[in-house]
Amino acid sequence: LGYGAAKEIGYDLKRLGVTNCLLITDAVMVKIGTVDKIVRSIEGQGVKVTVWDKVEPEPSLKSMQDCIDTFKESHFDGFVAVGGGSSIDSAKVIDLVLTHGGTILDYMAPPFGVGKPIPGPFKPLIAVPTTAGTGSETTPVAVITFPEKMVKGALFCGRPTLGILDPLLTVTMPPSVTAATGMDALVHAIEAYVVRPYNSRSMPTTPLERPVFTGATELTDIFAEKAIELIGKYLRKAVHNG
Repeated sequence: LGYGAAKEIGYDLKRLGVTNCLLITDAVMVKIGTVDKIVRSIEGQGVKVTVWDKVEPEPSLKSMQDCIDTFKESHFDGFVAVGGGSSIDSAKVIDLVLTHGGTILDYMAPPFGVGKPIPGPFKPLIAVPTTAGTGSETTPVAVITFPEKMVKGALFCGRPTLGILDPLLTVTMPPSVTAATGMDALVHAIEAYVVRPYNSRSMPTTPLERPVFTGATELTDIFAEKAIELIGKYLRKAVHNG
């Protein structure tokens, strides 16, 4: 976390042993120059980078599969996601399938997919959010849209290796996106505070059955309370002056 932290992405990739990465983003991030700055940081450390900029808002199964099909013969040893939750969620899924093979539906739980267990760790993924809303850089979940069924499904895959929070990347958000993603963050904080506590659950029979989200704890309450306080204090100001 820090102003200008995105300049260090190349260093972090090199530290993780990455030599050839796929950068997953959307066309807007390319248009406003954010991707170009990050590519220069990566190449400046001698790491090869390929850009895929076709992430959709509320990404569909097809959009993620298109990227997988495009690069299935490539040999990336790392991934970078730049953008909102759609880019980061897409990158988690793409990393999973390019690393372990198969299809997206192999790993999704019924009724969407087969529910195949994930066989092992992913390749390094650095998540670089450019909005304040989703928190996708911290979670092990990717949300996938099925437009033809008018539903969304969640794939419990894995957390990014590293999240880089550079506040300078958020100043290009228009007021409407600042408002929407700020409300997203507020709702997440409220949900985290009112969710059933961790000690109200029965212990699972095996660790394999342990839920990804375990409920509220004294620690998560502290973060939720602080988030609600800060959003209440600053969201209107940020919408008025990004």
